Order: sequence, then structure tokens, then C-alpha cells
Amino acid sequence: MLPRIQYITHPDENFSDLSWIDRLAKGGIKWVQLRIKKNHFEARHPGSDYTSFFTETLIRIAEKCKSLGVLLTVNDHYSFAIKANVDGAHIGKEDEAHEVVRNFLGDQKIVGATANAYDDILAYNTAILDYIGLGPYTFTTTKDKDKLSPALGLRGYASCIERLKTQHIDTPIFAIGGIEKEDVKGIMQTGVYGIALSGLIHKANFDLESIEEIVDLVEQNAKETSPII
Repeated sequence: MLPRIQYITHPDENFSDLSWIDRLAKGGIKWVQLRIKKNHFEARHPGSDYTSFFTETLIRIAEKCKSLGVLLTVNDHYSFAIKANVDGAHIGKEDEAHEVVRNFLGDQKIVGATANAYDDILAYNTAILDYIGLGPYTFTTTKDKDKLSPALGLRGYASCIERLKTQHIDTPIFAIGGIEKEDVKGIMQTGVYGIALSGLIHKANFDLESIEEIVDLVEQNAKETSPII
């Protein structure tokens, strides 16, 4: 089973010191998604080579995650899941077709995809996806404003989950986008499988007590019986 919480690296992440991964693992978060958008990187590091930085960072994080038993997936650059032998990839709506990614990675890698609404999910062959990241829950600062879709809120998630049940679609749904600690209980009670977090954890400087509280909230309010791993 997939862990119920994934941490998505923040645009302002400190990649020179990876001790934040140790704190995630100690607190109970066992999944990291490496997300480094080229436009964000080039704005912060003018003149630096994006591909070289991404490759070197991925290799270092992969070694750290492997030593801690933490899953590692890559955002967008699915070919690197093979090159660096990490656990899988996440693809956005405007990225490569999910069928192409699944064929490239094979059945042993995790493949997840982005959806902003119920109809987006129906557009996928959900049988070949391991999970879908559905959002945003609310406004989020980790996405470019011009690319933000309408917020779903609790009602949006609850409605989507119920409609998926009628279609017998059981692909795990992860809520994402602007989630705060006080939102976790309500979100999990809508029936989503898990949550994807970035700013909430990053802005708290990976505070161990806060991470443990989030993990407890997810465990206590998950509707499915399978445990976090």
C-alpha cells in the first residue's frame, strides 16, 4: 500500500542540507516527491544548468531516501525514475500521456497524475495509475497563480469521492493544494486516500512535533483500514 502522506519539495527547498528528509522519516512521512520546476530554478539561479542540478540533486536525495526506507518519486521528468532507479513519477495534465509513462516505466514503478476536477479523473485510464493528486483544496503559493484551478474545498472532495464510487473507480485520491493542519481531519473524512503537503511542513522548518501531529491526524481520520507504511 502507498503511504498516505507525500511531501512535495518546496520551491525554496534547501537541497544542500538534506537533514529535512531525516526529520520527515522520523516523524512518520515515508514519501518524498522531488519537484523542481525549471522556471523557478532559473529565476533563483540565473546562469546555472538546470539539468545538471536536477540530476545531481536527485541522485543525492535518492541515496538518502533509500537509506531511510522513504519512497522517492520525481515530478514531470519520468525518465529519471529509471536513470536514478527511484520509485516512480508524477505527471501533470500538460505533461506526457500517462499511458506512455506507464509503458516506459513498467508495472513496478509508481505512476501518479494530476487532476483538478472529477472529469479530469474520468479522462484517465485509472487502472494503470497508482494514485491521482486532486486539487487544489484551496489557494496555494507553490503553484503559479496563472495555472491555479478553482479550489475544491471539502464539498468538492466529498462529491468527487462519492461519484467515483458510483463508477467503481478505486484509484487512491490524494488531496493537494494549500492544506493547513486544521484542514487535515475534514479532508481525510471526505474519503480521500491521503494528502500531499509542501508549504505546511516547509514553513514550519520540518518541526518534528508538527509532522507527528499531521501523521496522527491522517491515521485517525482515514476511512480505509490499511495503515500508513
